[in-house]
Amino acid sequence: MIAVKVTLTASATGISISVDKEPIQLGGDPDIEWTLDDASYAAGWTFASRGIDIKAPSTAFKNKKGSANGKKHGWKSVNSDGNKYKYTINLENLDSGTQLTWDPFIVNN
Repeated sequence: MIAVKVTLTASATGISISVDKEPIQLGGDPDIEWTLDDASYAAGWTFASRGIDIKAPSTAFKNKKGSANGKKHGWKSVNSDGNKYKYTINLENLDSGTQLTWDPFIVNN
């Protein structure tokens, strides 16, 4: 399994999303699990209903959905095709209703 940590950072210009693997480099057909960092989760942030949305996944990925508490979301690589896929991280704050998105990449080797 490939574990990807999702972190939110506040600055004078707003809140940004980052991941500890960008792009995600796949080898074979692993599970991929994104986990929201503890501080962001404690501040009320969770994955939205479409927490991780891989653009045009064709037959390369299977959505494993998110956890019941909104802290994790997973996909499974089912067909290594050598393509690069953009995906969207969708987060929401349960306290304020604020939503954030960011579009990093997966390289499906």
